[in-house]
Amino acid sequence: MDKVLIDTQFIIWFLEQPKAISNTILKAVRNPATTVYYSQISLVEIGIKTKIGKLKLSVTLPELILELKMEGILPIPLSDDHICKCLELPLYEEHRDPFDRLLAATAWFEDYSFATTDKSFQLYKDLIRLI
Repeated sequence: MDKVLIDTQFIIWFLEQPKAISNTILKAVRNPATTVYYSQISLVEIGIKTKIGKLKLSVTLPELILELKMEGILPIPLSDDHICKCLELPLYEEHRDPFDRLLAATAWFEDYSFATTDKSFQLYKDLIRLI
């Protein structure tokens, strides 16, 4: 059984704009043999961006969490191991987003595939399996 971690943008698009996600990624995530996870750091990122007005959602954060549960997408808590693995990631000038780096580190540490719509994660393609 494959395990996939989804990124924050994927969560937003999956729930708000599913047509924006490629069929390849949707097929991989909807495969019954795949267990899909979201990092709780994504919830922090969504909450902050909503609070400062950078992101508008049609649902509240608790409603979003409920929708993820109803879709069978499981939470993975941020751990000390994920944070330490983040320090092992190469630091690229063009990609310093701390939320993205923690997501990449989580996928790397857990050895999960990573479903993303963000091209900047290509920088880590030698460390994590990208979908």
